[in-house]
Amino acid sequence: MVSVLILGVGFIGFNVGCTLRREGYKVYGISIDENDRLKMIRNEIIPIICDIGNDSKWYGLVESEIDIVIESISSRNPETPKMVQNNLKKLKQLKGDSLTIIFTNASFTFGDNENLIDEKSNSRLEFNGWKIVKEIEDTYRKMGAIIIIPTMIYGLNCSYCSYYFECINQTFINNSGKYGNKHIIKTYGNIKYYPNGFYQGFIHIYDLCKLYLLVIRNSSKIRGEIFIANSYTERVDDLLKSIFNYYCKSIENDDSFKKSISIEYVEAPESDLFLTGMQFNQRLSFKKAETLLGYYPTQPSFIDSVDVYYQSWKESNDSNLSDYIISKIPK
Repeated sequence: MVSVLILGVGFIGFNVGCTLRREGYKVYGISIDENDRLKMIRNEIIPIICDIGNDSKWYGLVESEIDIVIESISSRNPETPKMVQNNLKKLKQLKGDSLTIIFTNASFTFGDNENLIDEKSNSRLEFNGWKIVKEIEDTYRKMGAIIIIPTMIYGLNCSYCSYYFECINQTFINNSGKYGNKHIIKTYGNIKYYPNGFYQGFIHIYDLCKLYLLVIRNSSKIRGEIFIANSYTERVDDLLKSIFNYYCKSIENDDSFKKSISIEYVEAPESDLFLTGMQFNQRLSFKKAETLLGYYPTQPSFIDSVDVYYQSWKESNDSNLSDYIISKIPK
């Protein structure tokens, strides 16, 4: 049985782990949160509860048993990914091609771009935070690791894509009686460059998990390669309006339907990497994954099944994520 260690069982890591377990892999997962222990056990993932910086809890396991390591860390400490990388570099030198490493990056690192983005695009950001991530990615490539770069992920609790749902919820709270016959939706965007709206890429979590599986099955042939994980490109204005319209139906608010909808862009502070990324114009190609791996999306787009995704998010009841996202929405 092939053994996999997932470093970081957040939204991506946990769902990828469940997919791999269903496909017959032996899966270990690392989390610092004791609450994740039961969640992993219930899904037949072997839990390791520790600070990922404590390499004594997992280094020996990788050395003796693990065939595949998936790095999907979500850490606000920039030193943690570097420390993990240094350990994986030593393990790669020790085990050679018998150890496959998959590094998870983010499409925001491509920055703002009017052109179609593919894996060869060099429009990476100059902000220090993103430069550090790019440096880590470059080192992983030199190690022969495979890089997966997901776009915005929707489905289930929607992870950071829940921003769009919360944006509509909060705009109803903040708009109450303030703008007459107009409904103002505030979001982050650069009106100077994109006065008519901008685009972002989206991938359903199930499709992303399928891509990880395809990468693992083809890993011996694609060492050191980068794959953009994307399914659809949506105009953000259209997405927000589709959520708004569904929200009005769900609460049976006819008065809101009578109001004209206006998107008001607010420029994000450069110090906040998440908010800066939310205002990027990005149209990303997944042609490479399609050609080399046979990847194609199976799930409906965010807009096409917004009612299903809204209800799934609403019932997920992730209060910690919700509080964080609400704190980021422009007032």
